[in-house]
Amino acid sequence: METSRGATWRSTTGRPATIESILGGGGINSVRLRLWTSGDYNLTYTLSMAERFSKAGCKIYLNMHFPNNWTDPAKQAIPEA
Repeated sequence: METSRGATWRSTTGRPATIESILGGGGINSVRLRLWTSGDYNLTYTLSMAERFSKAGCKIYLNMHFPNNWTDPAKQAIPEA
């Protein structure tokens, strides 16, 4: 999503690189991905990111968010999902 909005990632040498190669090269071996029922971090986006990081050798920790937005402990609306 960030790259589709114009963000670029650079390695420590200043060369363009993918986020998974930068993090993997720095020793990261697992990532936590959030999955929302709607919005930007939906199933399609999260599966794409999981595939990229998996190919880079990372384990995936999936964090599922069923509410339509961030939860407020004082107000628990029933999610659309």
